[in-house]
Amino acid sequence: MMLQTKQIKLNRRVVFESVSTETPFHRVPKPFFENESCFMFVKKGGFNFRTPLKNIALTPENALLAKCGNYYLEKSTSAHEEDSPLELFGVFFYPEMVKAFFPSELSLESFEVTDFDVTEIDPHPIFSTYVDSLAHLFENPHLADDDLVRIKLKEIMLLLYKTGVFPSLGSFLKSLFHPFEYQFKEIIEANILSDLTLEELASMCHMSLSTFKRRFSEYFDVPPRTYLLQKKLQTAKELVQMHDQPIAKIALACGFTSTSGFIRAYNKAYGVSPSQERLNQK
Repeated sequence: MMLQTKQIKLNRRVVFESVSTETPFHRVPKPFFENESCFMFVKKGGFNFRTPLKNIALTPENALLAKCGNYYLEKSTSAHEEDSPLELFGVFFYPEMVKAFFPSELSLESFEVTDFDVTEIDPHPIFSTYVDSLAHLFENPHLADDDLVRIKLKEIMLLLYKTGVFPSLGSFLKSLFHPFEYQFKEIIEANILSDLTLEELASMCHMSLSTFKRRFSEYFDVPPRTYLLQKKLQTAKELVQMHDQPIAKIALACGFTSTSGFIRAYNKAYGVSPSQERLNQK
């Protein structure tokens, strides 16, 4: 899957980005710029935004604010959105730029910091209007000189503060770059039923694959593949016994990428197929 991107830079750093694709995709890493926070607005289509602890469904006119981190854009689970062309806009904030825009607001020390990694922004027409103005800049790049880019950056920061999520402008600005600490076990437990690969899970934990495997085995006393498969199958067995939903749907809900692979793993673990397990309960 190819992402088509357009970028506008300030001081040689990407501050505005337009991302679109006409073809379906499964999962791609969020475009990452070092030490930034990001406002993301969905113009067309839809996708899921996976953080280490959450998987947020985004549809047109939805927006979020994310701190620097390893996240993934995933195929939408909505039947209406899953094959629709995707168009989204990103605005990136960097500490040195924010300090230059708001020197007096950041000169005080006593600000309440709002602790978050990603926060959803309530849909409001003002954000759609703002994004339309960015689209105009992408279509007319000769207009995007440094002065106008600075104005547009400051504008969206003020609009985000006005959402009411943050108690003050100073609090909002300081919260943008306040580190959010994830707990290793929380990340694992939050993603047990996902179809993330070990490499992707390691990325979520900001670890190399080898470090992740070692840390996992130290924490859970078994290798990650063994532990995760056991947990997926335990949940699947409960669903098979308790519900009449299709086996394929249970496989998908428990993070298996194919129904046939799920049936083989289930049979190996429990000595019966999921269908036979269900019949045995009747």
